[in-house]
Amino acid sequence: MSVEAVEERLRLDGTNTLTPPRTIPAWLKFIKILFMGFSSLLWAGAVLCFVAYGIQCTQTDHPPGDNVSQFTMIVSNVELAGGIQCLHLILDHCVELCTCCDSVAEAYRCGFYGCPFFPIKCRLFLC
Repeated sequence: MSVEAVEERLRLDGTNTLTPPRTIPAWLKFIKILFMGFSSLLWAGAVLCFVAYGIQCTQTDHPPGDNVSQFTMIVSNVELAGGIQCLHLILDHCVELCTCCDSVAEAYRCGFYGCPFFPIKCRLFLC
């Protein structure tokens, strides 16, 4: 391809770039993980523990703290498991990005690597 043809194609079509796909924000992924599947049952159990503690507070002057401790343990367990799962999703996504494409691309201009008349880098690092 000649330099004039390359310049004409650049003028007509623009640069050869892809728009990034729409992504879901990380905080929204984390919230989805916290409330899906078995975690929703654990959240319901934590709410029941908290309600039971509230009922005990209204009936006695010094309620036992077993329901509060169960509530805190369930909530911390769900949050820790959700955080670990979210971390795994992020790491899997990073590994997919770097292994799905070649790390180096070479450009041919004027029949050989690079062209003295057209400023382009011969080796572009992608990942």
